[in-house]
Amino acid sequence: MKIITVPITKEAQELLDIDNCPSDMLEEFQISQKDFDRLWQAGLFALINMSSGAMIDDYEYDSIQNPRKLEAALQSIEKRVWTNELDELIKNIKALFVKAIEYKTSIHFYF
Repeated sequence: MKIITVPITKEAQELLDIDNCPSDMLEEFQISQKDFDRLWQAGLFALINMSSGAMIDDYEYDSIQNPRKLEAALQSIEKRVWTNELDELIKNIKALFVKAIEYKTSIHFYF
């Protein structure tokens, strides 16, 4: 299972950085390996990497903490036309980017 996480406060972000954040201080979305593979093949993570400078990869961890990079990644995702079968997954991932921007925190990819 792959997880995308957004801390809901700056305190949660600091606790997450030291791997000590309670789950009730996080917004999380779990992605099955099958869905991850579909998103990977569709180019979602390559698009996020290009627009934000991240290095999201399979079996890796990365995060986006810069507000401008969060915005850039979200805009890139929104501009792209996705297949109908990915709509719900993309919607959930976009929502996490929106929350990270609203909370002024970050988004973390535990793959």
